[in-house]
Amino acid sequence: MFPLRSQMCRGWIVILVVSWTNTLKCVDSSSVGNPYSRLIRNLLDGYDKLALPFNRTTDSISVKFHVCLRHIEEVLDTHQQITLSAYIRQTWYDTYLSWNTTLYENITEIRLPADEIWHPDTVLYNSANGFTDSSNEISVIVSHDGRVVWDYPALLKSNCAFDVTFVPFDQQTCRMFFGSWSYSSDQVTLSGDLAHLDNLHTNDEWKLIDVTMATGMTVPLQGHESVEGVEMTVVLQRCNEFYLMFMLVPFIMIAGISMLVFLLPPDSGEKLSLCITNLLTLVLYYGQLSRMIPMTVEGTFPIIGTYYFSVVCIVSASCVLTILVLNVHYRKHSNNPAPRWVRRLFFGYCGLHRIAWYSIDSSNSNNNDNERRTTQLSEIMSSQCYVVDSSPVISGIEDGSDNKCETSCNTKQEYASVEDNEWEIMARVLDQVFFITLSLLLFLVTLVCGLKFHIHSYP
Repeated sequence: MFPLRSQMCRGWIVILVVSWTNTLKCVDSSSVGNPYSRLIRNLLDGYDKLALPFNRTTDSISVKFHVCLRHIEEVLDTHQQITLSAYIRQTWYDTYLSWNTTLYENITEIRLPADEIWHPDTVLYNSANGFTDSSNEISVIVSHDGRVVWDYPALLKSNCAFDVTFVPFDQQTCRMFFGSWSYSSDQVTLSGDLAHLDNLHTNDEWKLIDVTMATGMTVPLQGHESVEGVEMTVVLQRCNEFYLMFMLVPFIMIAGISMLVFLLPPDSGEKLSLCITNLLTLVLYYGQLSRMIPMTVEGTFPIIGTYYFSVVCIVSASCVLTILVLNVHYRKHSNNPAPRWVRRLFFGYCGLHRIAWYSIDSSNSNNNDNERRTTQLSEIMSSQCYVVDSSPVISGIEDGSDNKCETSCNTKQEYASVEDNEWEIMARVLDQVFFITLSLLLFLVTLVCGLKFHIHSYP
């Protein structure tokens, strides 16, 4: 009975050995039939992705850095930031990732996950959103001679130093520095080439003028001597048609209309309301401009901000002067004559009436006649009004009392009309003088700021 059991055990052992042998043959045949898996297994077997891919410690890895710009995503003037979408390509040679093509059925290149091999940790040093990067999830292309090509999309958001002096007729230059974060220039050197603009899409607000790449730029780091990298300079020009049509031209038109307030008659009752309305509108435009310009600017102040502030001051002065004109005009109801120095200021030989185009020659002559009438009126009033209370005198001049009273009443009316006419004329002269003065001042401010924009030459 025992020999039978031993024979059965031998049979089961033979069956297990044969099945195991067939399994190994299948695995070997599958490996032999798939050269890609053999190649990948042989390349990654014993490969250390933390070690630099060169044989000697005195060597350095040269990484070529290429940028292909796609679109200008956003330019924030208030935060001095620029966001670009681009394709980035990095190329280097890895001595541990080379093979003989004849041993692997003439396979010249393969694709490997980027996180399975060594790759440069190139970052944007002046980045505005940190160093978060998802490029490790994208595969690299490895050639049989050890050449590694790594293509991946990137969103470049960088902090830039903007010069807002000539906004909105400005050009902005943004410099982006790319370099290795962990390795010094003795270990990894980054060299750049011209940026590619073949797939660039246009932007509605900004126009790309020039892109240059400078190699050999160094940045000192703590713990390293220096980091050698690539500096990409992007030059953008603002499309100013929107700002001309919606910010600058309406502002100039409202400021010009504000000067017409001095041409309205004081009795119309709309002088001050029109002036205040225009002032509030200009302040609203000034607030919109403050949102477009950075809050802190080092050593520079925009010309358009200076122009807006100057125009707002001019319109504010027009409101104050309008109140002064209305005050002069309505003094006619106070029955107070104008002082002598005021008459000389307005109606003298070198008075303000010569600046205005309002004709006051006849009124000036009437004023001279009325001054004589004023003296006569005072004599008449002193000779008659104080005698009226004494009855003996009244009985003595009953015959000529009617004529004298009529003459005195007429003289009083003429005197009051002359005083009213003087205040109205002075108000009209002030209106015209202020209109000429503030209009010339507004024109000069606009001309000076326009010339500064015109002579500005873009770098």
